[in-house]
Amino acid sequence: MSGQAGAPPRSGRLWFDQWVLGFAYDGSRRVDYVSSIENIRVQPIPTEDAKKWRIGQHFHHSVNASTSDADPQVTAPQAVNRDELLGVWDTQPHWNLTYTSPDKGALFGQGNQQRVFSTVAMDVSASSPNSAPFTGEATSTTRASATTTRDRSRASTRAPSSPRPVWNS
Repeated sequence: MSGQAGAPPRSGRLWFDQWVLGFAYDGSRRVDYVSSIENIRVQPIPTEDAKKWRIGQHFHHSVNASTSDADPQVTAPQAVNRDELLGVWDTQPHWNLTYTSPDKGALFGQGNQQRVFSTVAMDVSASSPNSAPFTGEATSTTRASATTTRDRSRASTRAPSSPRPVWNS
């Protein structure tokens, strides 16, 4: 971990596997996500205590009102952020999130199919109490996104396919 892009690690190295699965259910106006941080590996410098390192997953969403039908709404889960010590992720690697959209009844006759075009994104953070906050531009990002409508869904997840140091991804 380092406070600047491209700088050598000041606290050590951190590797982990991350995945997000999204499940859309036809007719239920709901998308469930299961997200995980697992297979955590560390290589701290001698003066660093990796037990104090944290990883966070931070979800947020937006609605594209110009492509949605009238009055598009998405209800996010109560907890959209999880920022934990590495040991907590080791013992409880998975967590669940559910996004919903209200069903306002039959509005097809009025031309409203209640389509909601929404994007759900996730940012990842890694920190140490002894490292300066990141001040550079990230060389890669990890995002999970899904676009859902009443009659079709598309979900995709991008994550590194091999363990690499966070500071050199």
